[in-house]
Amino acid sequence: MGFVGFLFFSKAIGATSYRLQTFLTAPHEQFQTLFATVSNQSLYRHDSQLRVLRLEIVMSNNVIVKDAGVMMQPPRKSDAGVNVLGLNLSIVGLHGAVETIERWIEQRQKRYVCVADSHCAIESRTNSQFRAVYRNAGLVTADGMPLVWMCRLFGERRLERIRGTDLMRELSRVSQLKGYRQFYFGGREQVLKTLQENLVRANPALQVAGAFSPPFRSLSREEDDAIIKRINDAQPDIVWVGLGAPKQELWMAEHLDRIQAPVMIGVGAAFDFLAEAKREAPVWMQQSGLEWLFRLCSEPRRLWRRYARVVPTFIVLATAALIWHGIEAAKDRAKLRIIRWQSFL
Repeated sequence: MGFVGFLFFSKAIGATSYRLQTFLTAPHEQFQTLFATVSNQSLYRHDSQLRVLRLEIVMSNNVIVKDAGVMMQPPRKSDAGVNVLGLNLSIVGLHGAVETIERWIEQRQKRYVCVADSHCAIESRTNSQFRAVYRNAGLVTADGMPLVWMCRLFGERRLERIRGTDLMRELSRVSQLKGYRQFYFGGREQVLKTLQENLVRANPALQVAGAFSPPFRSLSREEDDAIIKRINDAQPDIVWVGLGAPKQELWMAEHLDRIQAPVMIGVGAAFDFLAEAKREAPVWMQQSGLEWLFRLCSEPRRLWRRYARVVPTFIVLATAALIWHGIEAAKDRAKLRIIRWQSFL
């Protein structure tokens, strides 16, 4: 019960901010300067001629500091992302992600999108190159409920789960309306063929620029150049990359300057799911954070080593992060209590 209570405590702390109200007994024209700064949830005050200052700290959803009609907001989590175990996740939902990608295409901005899960978070902690790839991505979406839950416990509720399959379906629907051309890179040849058939069946006006199944080995310089030429000659707007993590993320980052398409998106096993080569986990398991267990039971020989390392490592790191978050939040609350007590002296 204590640990459960701590989780709820951390969640409440992360979502809470503070309102600072000033009540002045001196005439306003005698009031010279009042600075109220909120930094790291600590409050500081400076008063040059004010006789009495009373601070009332009230729990609220917004931080408002009023001084002669001036309103300020303290620093908060960046709108660009929230850090979870060193992975900077974009604060965006499916609709917002699609709009962002549409903007890149229209403006011909070259970006790549990473769809991250717990495995990616663990890999990024041990692989500096992988970590840099995620740091430089245009978008990093959360394709896993454990990452979403971590964000919510840290007080960030705007982030939504975006599965690779959902992103492919929605962008394919939008692409047939906007005329965006698609290229599919990765997976087996039969999977690519079935994938294209299924997507075109669901979106009859979808323009498929091409597809290519690379060999499952390291490529020579000549082979890599030939693949780049093949993709660029097809003139796609979106290149879907299904090589699996971390290979697909590294490939996108390494080829960002050589691929002429404005957007590359790494979607991992989405090729197999949409081609119906592999079964997707039931919705209730997806929403319960048990999709990894379904995949492990479906492919035990291929995935048991990965999940034997990722699952316990993620649990330990997530627990440590939440404990540290709770300690820091408790320190900030203690500081606020001291300031509130001093303000009435």
